[in-house]
Amino acid sequence: QQLRLPVRRARLRMERLTGAQQAQLNKAKTRLRIENEEYLRQHPEIQTLVSLFMKEVLHVQPDDVQAFASEYFTDPRRREEVMAAVGGVGFQMD
Repeated sequence: QQLRLPVRRARLRMERLTGAQQAQLNKAKTRLRIENEEYLRQHPEIQTLVSLFMKEVLHVQPDDVQAFASEYFTDPRRREEVMAAVGGVGFQMD
């Protein structure tokens, strides 16, 4: 027997963007994507840090991922680990 909870659906009125608004939005999205890609290219340690974290979280498979992430990213040894992985290139993690 399944418990059924009442479902309340909010009625949202969605307005469509004009052609000019859509073009402006697309331009802003493209500009943001380019800025993000440039930043990530300047900071290879970000990809390395995220990759090392994902590898560790999949290896350990903690029950509390948030607590694990908090401990992982505040470990003072992390800087040296990431620095060694990227070879110190473009590395600034202060």
